[in-house]
Amino acid sequence: MRTPRWTPEAGTRALVERVGATAARTLLGRLAAGRVHASAMVDDPYAEVIGCIGRCNAAAFLHDGAAEHLAYWPRSWAARSLGHLGDEDAATALVDAFADPHWRVRMAAARALGQLAAEGYDDELATLVTDPHPRVRAAAVMALGRSGSEFALPSLRAALEDDDGPVRRAADRSLAHVERRLHRYR
Repeated sequence: MRTPRWTPEAGTRALVERVGATAARTLLGRLAAGRVHASAMVDDPYAEVIGCIGRCNAAAFLHDGAAEHLAYWPRSWAARSLGHLGDEDAATALVDAFADPHWRVRMAAARALGQLAAEGYDDELATLVTDPHPRVRAAAVMALGRSGSEFALPSLRAALEDDDGPVRRAADRSLAHVERRLHRYR
């Protein structure tokens, strides 16, 4: 019998099956927001969380001196998983992750917030439209396109002038999407 292929979404579902949706949201939120020190990630419950969402053994992954250096990966995986939960209550933890020092965590948090299409976070996402890393800016622009309101328009218009081509293209698509949505409801 073939085992199902692991995906980040399947890992999130497995975590929810093991600990329940509320506990999963809490654990993932703490992890994504950087509230769990790398040394605590090798013990349960976080070792189990990382095993599900990252498909790895936390102790082996975060061995000795690598723990601090690689701890951004579990934070990034946790942000991604919060998007897969489909629970708008996860939005606060995702916004907290916007302050993470590593660009991958900020990018994953912006993508996940966009995936949730949670409304009312235009200002928070707008801060990432000027992030130093272009992949974070592109993720924020795409998230604004999925959930943005008329308040997202200035940020999206500004992103049309970004130095990075993929950010400009994402801004163009997102701006068109928001304008179509706003036009439809006028």
